[in-house]
Amino acid sequence: GERVVEHLMEVEKVKKGWIGVHGESIGGVVACHLARNSSKTGVSLLVADRTFRTLSATASELIASWAGKALQMVLGWESNNVDGFIHSQKTIYSVCTCDPNDEIIAHSASLKIGIARKLVSHVLNGAEPQDDPTIYDDELAANMLKQLGIKDLEWLRDSDLANTFVANIHKLIALIKKSSNLGDADFQDEDFNFDSTMLVRGFFGELTNAINVLLFMDGGGGQHLGHAVAEHNKLNGVDAKKYRKSKKSQQKTTTMDSPVYDWLTCLIIWGSRNPKQSSEEYKQHPKGRWKLCGYSGYYGPSHFVPVKVAVCALREFSRRHQDDLEKFDCYETLSQILSLLERVEDTVTYQKEQMEEKYRNGSVKQGMFLLPLSCGHNGAMSSAEEKTLLQHLQRAKWLQA
Repeated sequence: GERVVEHLMEVEKVKKGWIGVHGESIGGVVACHLARNSSKTGVSLLVADRTFRTLSATASELIASWAGKALQMVLGWESNNVDGFIHSQKTIYSVCTCDPNDEIIAHSASLKIGIARKLVSHVLNGAEPQDDPTIYDDELAANMLKQLGIKDLEWLRDSDLANTFVANIHKLIALIKKSSNLGDADFQDEDFNFDSTMLVRGFFGELTNAINVLLFMDGGGGQHLGHAVAEHNKLNGVDAKKYRKSKKSQQKTTTMDSPVYDWLTCLIIWGSRNPKQSSEEYKQHPKGRWKLCGYSGYYGPSHFVPVKVAVCALREFSRRHQDDLEKFDCYETLSQILSLLERVEDTVTYQKEQMEEKYRNGSVKQGMFLLPLSCGHNGAMSSAEEKTLLQHLQRAKWLQA
């Protein structure tokens, strides 16, 4: 990669600052390296396209945990795209693309996840002994907190946060499942003590929509919360249908080892995707339509509920149905879920407002940006995704608007 750049500058006479690099998959190793050394290479634009955080992480997720260790032993070196990308965003315009359903690079091994994990860890714990001091310094942590618009992320230290969050979601789902098995004759069951058959049925209808809003909530560019919850259950050996541990597994995942933690950190670092989806995305039929307390939308594999919309709808649902929720001992359950989501939603809203202000002022010359994809590892971007990439090139002053 460095030799190609040297040829461009010395033979083709390309000036520094007019070199962009696009690395797809394993090409991300070269691209992130060149961007990390932009002062030397003259690179001013990075597109890290569907690449990984480390090559060994990809092998571990694709094959088995031993594969990553074996690969490191065979190669004798480790590819770390995360450091290169984080360093590059200080001085150049850096775009990370990712499809959470990539068939080659697992979501947990993606560069998107690696960046989110590393930045949140740095804000919480500072630089680690193996970290490059030119990248991970106090200034980086301070700038991240400023960009996120929050005072701290101390609440993420709770080792049982993910387990409690998932258990609360399952408690609401269990209530729905129990209610669906009740006939008219059962409505006076002492466990439920219904006052009005029609009132309760209306409440459960809205609670079903509330759960759909929760499970199909966007997670930092392309992963539903429901997917993270399902992966969390697998790690814990939980039978999601009955929400109890299998006899084979007694594991209890800590927050920082949980896919729910990845879901949270991605939202904190990358924000929620734009709620305005293109007509092309809607060609993939949604699973259903939800309506909740004056809010509505679609949900499905390519139909995400934006965090701000979800929090507003759930907050209004909690207010309107406080009495019903308290009857079934679920008001505090939903309140705990909302409390966590509101922390993240505040961050996402602040980021969106700050970035929109920069766009209006034309001051976006460096930084890191996420482009969610839905084309798999080797597929071509959709026209909507290509359009978004072109917008990034315009903002980076590589194309005229």
